[in-house]
Amino acid sequence: MVDSFIGEIRLFAGRVTPANWHDCDGSTLPINNNQALFTLLGTLYGGDGRTTFGLPNLMGRIPVGAGQLTGGQNYALAGTGGSSTATIALTQMPNHDHSLMASLKPASTTSPAGAMLADPGDDFSMYVTYASTQATIAMATDAVGFVGSAAPHENTMPSTAIRYIISLSGLFPQQN
Repeated sequence: MVDSFIGEIRLFAGRVTPANWHDCDGSTLPINNNQALFTLLGTLYGGDGRTTFGLPNLMGRIPVGAGQLTGGQNYALAGTGGSSTATIALTQMPNHDHSLMASLKPASTTSPAGAMLADPGDDFSMYVTYASTQATIAMATDAVGFVGSAAPHENTMPSTAIRYIISLSGLFPQQN
């Protein structure tokens, strides 16, 4: 791969990493063999700064442009964030309710379609045909309870794994 800047990161679909490139896997490299790249990265991504320095770790991560969003979050160079799982708290959900329609009339059908719960009879009927003119009565506050748990769920968008590689040699980038 010719004409790359030292420290340039590219996507690469091959099975092996090309010569003079390294996977962006968070590895630490010796400074004495990679002086130019160390000059650019320093210890932004790890290492002790005396004998080693770290490469960015983009395995299972999505790069985000560094900088301050207008009125929003600051993404510092080499900073990390986010999570592959998320837990939704009650405070993050919009106000809503789950109405339960029921009737004191005797049940007349076994099908819930177009019907509501009713006073069950001696057979297997549990529902009565819904009529919007029926009076509503508030249920006891302890009649309906919370469901669910605070367990996290997967929060990963559809994706395809591909390599991020960083150039170890090439043109040294000049500042503007």
